[in-house]
Amino acid sequence: MEELEELARFRDRISEELDRTVDFWLKHSHDRENGGFFTCLSRDGAVYDDLKYIWLQGRQVWMYCRLYRSLARFQRQEILDAAIAGKLPLPPPHRCPSRPLPPASPPLPHSPPLPLPHRPSPTHHPSPCLTAPP
Repeated sequence: MEELEELARFRDRISEELDRTVDFWLKHSHDRENGGFFTCLSRDGAVYDDLKYIWLQGRQVWMYCRLYRSLARFQRQEILDAAIAGKLPLPPPHRCPSRPLPPASPPLPHSPPLPLPHRPSPTHHPSPCLTAPP
């Protein structure tokens, strides 16, 4: 019984931290002038570097979408608007000329090469956060 009470306390603490984090993001991380999200924020929410790392842009959009679709308390227009606000025009993928891709390794002699998985283009599928929650 004591273990269940401890699990409930952990669940409540995690829920509070998630709410606190999302509130912080909504208040401080959005670049309302240029779109996207600021990465480098101090504990009080001040931007100390306006460089935007692409991993955070994707992570924050994904998190808003995931929260909207998964938890009733986040099924608010504010969360969808936040996800949409995170879209930035992305440059095409490229490699730095000074760091070219390594040469492909030849397949082992006794095994055929594995087929590459089919990955549909994301432009052919609607954004999961823009559809109604299940």
